[in-house]
Amino acid sequence: MNHFPSRPEDSEVSISELSRVDIIPVHLATIGEQLFCLTHSGIVTIDTTTGAATPYAGERSQGYRDGPVATARFSRPAALAGVAGDVFVTDEGNNCIRRISRGRVTTFAGIRDEFGAGVDGPAARARFKRPMGMVAIGNVLYILQFDATIRTIDITTGQVRTVAVNFIDVPERPKTMRDLVAHGTDLYMCATGLQLILKLDTLTNNMTVFAGRINLQGTTDGPRGTATLDTPVGLTRIGNDLYCRAWIRAPTIRKINIPTGDVSTLKYAAISGSGGNGGNSGNSRRTLSLIREMNDFVGLGNSLYATNCNYAVGDTYFLKMDLPSDRSPAIAAWVRAQYRNRHGAPATLATLETPSARRQKTRNNRKSRKTRNNRKSRNERRTH
Repeated sequence: MNHFPSRPEDSEVSISELSRVDIIPVHLATIGEQLFCLTHSGIVTIDTTTGAATPYAGERSQGYRDGPVATARFSRPAALAGVAGDVFVTDEGNNCIRRISRGRVTTFAGIRDEFGAGVDGPAARARFKRPMGMVAIGNVLYILQFDATIRTIDITTGQVRTVAVNFIDVPERPKTMRDLVAHGTDLYMCATGLQLILKLDTLTNNMTVFAGRINLQGTTDGPRGTATLDTPVGLTRIGNDLYCRAWIRAPTIRKINIPTGDVSTLKYAAISGSGGNGGNSGNSRRTLSLIREMNDFVGLGNSLYATNCNYAVGDTYFLKMDLPSDRSPAIAAWVRAQYRNRHGAPATLATLETPSARRQKTRNNRKSRKTRNNRKSRNERRTH
């Protein structure tokens, strides 16, 4: 248990592993208070209290199929947005926008396997090029494509258009941008190659630098204009703060205050778990590894939820990071989750072991093996 000091910027973040899963969670998304996990082929909801996962839409196989949510197919769904009770999905692999309403999946905009960076018009005839990030402001969907083009869809009229961005203090147009976060009428996104967080005012279409220094990679904290970012690849928001995750040099999460633009680096406690000691050196190294391999995260309540995939060894985890709160202890609890295995049967996932628990288990196994060998030797001697 860690007790936080009075200054939030000096506080630690408690990190706990929620569960080890038998699916590959690619993206996370939230609509209201609901946490969603997006796989390569479908969408599941996750109960943040119990850790239970429930299929929401899509089969286990990738593809393209409209119809009931249980039999519909997606190809790399990347983002969700909720409007008036309906859920909209960017189907990156199929280059279209899908709609989930009243238990059915339909294609709302775009045509499967036909893409274009700026083919606008009615939703049924528009074209998209790898739609990835998406947020809703009112009845308008803002969609970030892989080529850094921003598209909009007016849900009421069904019209698709390409946003004519005015680059104010951005000396060069980003080739790619990642994630899309809304705050009021402003949008924020990562220009990874430029080492920047950019801000788009949707009322004027003016794009400005919000955090970082162009083409200057670093981890310097401080006010806007002096702080540097280290390959920003992920962005989410909780309240008036943006959280950015770095990619290459160091496993860091940066906090950017929206009103002031001040940048700080989160300090996180070592990983904690069932019966484990979050402060031991083994868990500290494990914490760094899990943060480095994080492939997506999202803010919900006062916590960051993240997915972590180590493709080399086939390990997949959910992580929960409880953000600091003045004068309040951070209590990290393990959560067991249920997912369906490849054959469709419920599979309860065992809680991960701490290093000390693994060592004890190894000793017990050796002792049991030695006991069995001794018993076998005695039986052989009696036989002869």
